Amino acid sequence: TEEYPTLKHPYEHGVRLPQPLALEDTGTVLGHPFIVSAKVNGAAIGNLYAFPPRDEAVVADMARCMADLHKVPVEGFPEINPTPPGSTHLDAEIDKYYADWQALGVDNQAMETAFRWIKDHREMGRGKPAVVHNDYGFNNILIEGSHVEAVVDWEFVHIGVAAADVGYFFYS
Repeated sequence: TEEYPTLKHPYEHGVRLPQPLALEDTGTVLGHPFIVSAKVNGAAIGNLYAFPPRDEAVVADMARCMADLHKVPVEGFPEINPTPPGSTHLDAEIDKYYADWQALGVDNQAMETAFRWIKDHREMGRGKPAVVHNDYGFNNILIEGSHVEAVVDWEFVHIGVAAADVGYFFYS
């Protein structure tokens, strides 16, 4: 139910994703809420660990899709997990990952030094706020030929910095 408005907003601004048609939010039909979306063609051509053969046309179209997403107005975007007031998504992620690390109870000076560096240099990760997919990879892009038909898997979408999507996709 939280994801439906976050799908409608980018779709209405030209982002290639399956058109969200309806939300069944009562849970009475299948036992839990669900979204009905338009059918799209294409298939994932890789995943996080197995990349497809190099195809400049595919990568160029994926870049266009990513740029279109980052042009979506942040005003009116309904976030699923909004960041705390006075914070940014980046701050919240750094704090969460550090808390997860501390919960392991492992004494590792290299990790502590790395987290300290990240916290001291977090300003390097700031930029103009943008709608960010946050899981932009071959496993979440439906391709037909050399054309992106749709971007799927939107549960991590948030207002952040566009460089996060670029960085996430970079290793691919």
